[in-house]
Amino acid sequence: MTQRFLSFVGGAAAHAQALTRIFTTQGFERIDPPVLLPVDIFVELSGEDIRRRLFLVSGPFGERLCLRPDFTLPVARHYVNETDRAVRRYVYGGPTFRCSREDSDCSTPWEFQQVGIEILGPEDGTASEIEVVRTIIHTLRDRGVGPLKLRFGDTGLFNALLDFLKLPHGMRRRLRRHFLCYETAFISPEAISSGQVLTTQQALTSTLSSLDRKAGTQLIQEVIALARLAPVGGRSVEEIVERFMERADSSFYNFSADIGDLICSFLKIRGSPSTAHAQFIALTRNMAPDLASHIDEVYERLCTLQEHISDSEGIDIVFDAGFGHRLEYYDGLVFEISAPLSPGLGTLASGGRYDSLLGKLGASGGVSAFGAALYVDRLIRATGFVGL
Repeated sequence: MTQRFLSFVGGAAAHAQALTRIFTTQGFERIDPPVLLPVDIFVELSGEDIRRRLFLVSGPFGERLCLRPDFTLPVARHYVNETDRAVRRYVYGGPTFRCSREDSDCSTPWEFQQVGIEILGPEDGTASEIEVVRTIIHTLRDRGVGPLKLRFGDTGLFNALLDFLKLPHGMRRRLRRHFLCYETAFISPEAISSGQVLTTQQALTSTLSSLDRKAGTQLIQEVIALARLAPVGGRSVEEIVERFMERADSSFYNFSADIGDLICSFLKIRGSPSTAHAQFIALTRNMAPDLASHIDEVYERLCTLQEHISDSEGIDIVFDAGFGHRLEYYDGLVFEISAPLSPGLGTLASGGRYDSLLGKLGASGGVSAFGAALYVDRLIRATGFVGL
């Protein structure tokens, strides 16, 4: 086992356990989700970024498994399996495993420790947001980390914009994926309005664009069968079919330059909550009432959060419309916390809202779900956790 893979295992694990104990004294219930999980659940619900970074394992009977890349999804599964689905306040801690991104520094660890808190149940969603954000901020400040930068985004806002524009299914999925992965080069006015395929499969997508979905699906399945291709990267044949059909849907849909400009201007909105709200209003004036209502709702929520954390000095609060989350199950308010004086550390904590995930896992009725995770290895580098 290499030093890169070890990722400060001994020290980080001890600090993760210490932090977990602190959260249990604040009323959070300790749970220990399994490390080995079915790969399909992450492939289907977590998105493209995680798919590319999974550590895959094959069971003795052909089971497709992976090492846990994240805690939130297994925590949500745990909640859905609870017989009593009252409000639950969970804390967890332990290792997660992800391959490095292609554009990351080679020293990025493959195994790293996370400690997080999640609040799930039929309760006021704003209350859980306030508690989680405040708790994470106080935990960082108690460890001497500061000043802090708190960046908010809302994936639901971008979805609302796509709804308003009535985009075809394939293009909508493609734009949303680029948005969540911060691939801004693919969300430029030129790329959106040109309708060009940015891959080498133009001939195939051109053919698919002339077929209905059933015929197109059959064509791709026959190509895969003739080439005797096996699924790779945890992606099933059905998902490969969906991606090709998505490209066919989106690549030959011609946007006007105005639509491209609107999407890009929307994603460039950034500033304090009040500044961002004014920019949204100026951009979307006279648009659909549903979009304006969503913008106002997000602004009111941000104002409430700002009011409840205003007692913490040294926090720069920013709303960034171009900030989503690489994990696709987040469907509302998201946030991350960093230390501007230590930019090399990256994000120290992040989280958000994922209400719809519970329904996809089998929960009935409306369930509020909001949580966040601390990246323990980075905190060690920032402070050494003196005093724990």
